[in-house]
Amino acid sequence: MKFPEDTIPNVKLSKTLRAALIREAETVVRATIQANEAFLDGGSRFPNSDWRFVRAKQGLNVYCRRPEPIGGSYSRKTGLVSPISPGITRTPSLSLPLPVIAAEKSKRR
Repeated sequence: MKFPEDTIPNVKLSKTLRAALIREAETVVRATIQANEAFLDGGSRFPNSDWRFVRAKQGLNVYCRRPEPIGGSYSRKTGLVSPISPGITRTPSLSLPLPVIAAEKSKRR
């Protein structure tokens, strides 16, 4: 979608914040590629033990992550992972949690 010029103001970032955002983006891309490769290596199927099929519509399948055993960091109600769960680190400059990917969970097994 194209917006008229000056609809969205330019954002000015410090060099430090810009570098931190670039590092974060690179981390997300790397983790996404690793998760995709693990998915392909696994026969392009979700492991039933980790994911539950919810519904399909117009060729798109929707899955919900299964809750971890008691004491895990997964919230069944929200479908979110706790930002203070083990294995998640915080980027010092941004204090943003790094993405948690199903492939990481399977690596720990």
